[in-house]
Amino acid sequence: MVIKNLVFDLGNVIINLDIPRAESAFEELVGVSFLEATEDDLKTFLDFETGRIEEAIFINYFIRRAKKPIQALDVIRAWNAMLIDIPEQRLQMVEALSRSYRTFFLSNTNAMHLRWVSKYLSRHSDRYDSLDVLVETAFYSHKMGCRKTESNIYEMM
Repeated sequence: MVIKNLVFDLGNVIINLDIPRAESAFEELVGVSFLEATEDDLKTFLDFETGRIEEAIFINYFIRRAKKPIQALDVIRAWNAMLIDIPEQRLQMVEALSRSYRTFFLSNTNAMHLRWVSKYLSRHSDRYDSLDVLVETAFYSHKMGCRKTESNIYEMM
């Protein structure tokens, strides 16, 4: 068998994540534990990750859900709390592999997280200003309207 294509996830493959950190931030901010999230909470997370709702709707949902007054920036910080860093050597690895293989990203993500990535790269990397430049195509759940592990995301890819 000859390998021709490589597909990379972003979370904990390219980008270091700390999901419990975001859980704690959301619980402290909004009073919503990911483990005790309501059906509406879970639907809101899923709808945002699959691009079915806009960022403003996602943010306003949690502002209304909060047990104390909060602002949009508070929600953004809590949601992005899971994003830790992007080691440069991982970016260099993808770039090197893309010279010999067709390379792709396939990730459950959203516009808010990708904005964080762009800001992170602008502050920490002299070589990269976007993840998309490293691969032939980046497939993101919020642009595809579905997410891993749904079979249609793989079929669309």
